[in-house]
Amino acid sequence: LIHNYAVPAGYTSQLVLLALEIPSTYPGAQIDMFYTSPKLCLTSGRAIDRTQVSAVINGTPFNGWSRHRGPQAPWNPATDNLMTHLALVESAIALEVGL
Repeated sequence: LIHNYAVPAGYTSQLVLLALEIPSTYPGAQIDMFYTSPKLCLTSGRAIDRTQVSAVINGTPFNGWSRHRGPQAPWNPATDNLMTHLALVESAIALEVGL
């Protein structure tokens, strides 16, 4: 869990609780998706695609973003880590507000 994770302007919240599920076989297995609490919504009212996943973590409701690396950039345990996954998170969040 990352507390007070700042998101760019264009969302109805400026700070969220960000959750990442780190598999027990990390770093061999990739970190996948991410979750925010509260749910991130755009100030424009436009729906955000692939954010319909709901989860409860330690009693807190979270909203999941289904974002995956895909075959063009597969997880590489020799070079990928928490920081490279956070870059994916930041990119996905920025993309929705045109950054």
